[in-house]
Amino acid sequence: MSYPKPFDIATGGADGWRSIKVEGRNTAVGQTFVPITPAGIYQTPQLGGAVQLRISAGGNANDTAAGLGAREVLLYGIDQNGFEITDTIVTAGASASLPSARTFMRLLSARVSKSGRYANQTTASHFADINIESTGGAVWGSIPLNGFGEAISRIGAFTVPIDYEAFLIGVRVNASAGKTVDAIVFKREGILQTAPPYDPMVVITSLFNLTGFEDLGYEAPIYLPPLTDIGIMAVVDVQTARVGSGLGLLLRRVR
Repeated sequence: MSYPKPFDIATGGADGWRSIKVEGRNTAVGQTFVPITPAGIYQTPQLGGAVQLRISAGGNANDTAAGLGAREVLLYGIDQNGFEITDTIVTAGASASLPSARTFMRLLSARVSKSGRYANQTTASHFADINIESTGGAVWGSIPLNGFGEAISRIGAFTVPIDYEAFLIGVRVNASAGKTVDAIVFKREGILQTAPPYDPMVVITSLFNLTGFEDLGYEAPIYLPPLTDIGIMAVVDVQTARVGSGLGLLLRRVR
């Protein structure tokens, strides 16, 4: 069996294949394992736990529907049937936004999709952190400012949709200077399982005593079946650390 070349996949020239780059960032990894996300949280409810999402109250008045900052946020995730979904939320300044029309079992990314100003190297597309929560108030993600508006969440995890299988081709972890970090790459299959026995959460790769940058590539990609969570978590030896991460994935449509 032959497989398409990576360049063909990246440019859309391989029917049924996609390339996904998952970037994670956590600026306050502590002394217990946490996901590499700005909020330190990756919500993974079971079937029946899908929720509507909204922008939390407490943002900047300029990040509003007719403001100079973020006017709209695009959500991308997985629904209660395991399929990919998107939805948009209109910002409401310092108030909570209206909830999304669709319900999410996983939030894979959130990004500013419309802004009230033409951004450049000194002017960002949003004025403050944009935090995403369930209508019940649970934190699901964040689009951080971090000194300059990134305009996108950095969720260092992914869930393989029901109509795709995935192949992990690379892992990247980088830790702030002077800090020693351990990291694990985990997977959990069968996200739609509703009763025991459940598939376990399994560590794919462990990286110990990182003090800088580590980049791993797999000659034989690691297979991830449909409906599999995959992500990176980290812990620091003392105090806190800034940690970034990356996952390289190839997806192939299976239905």
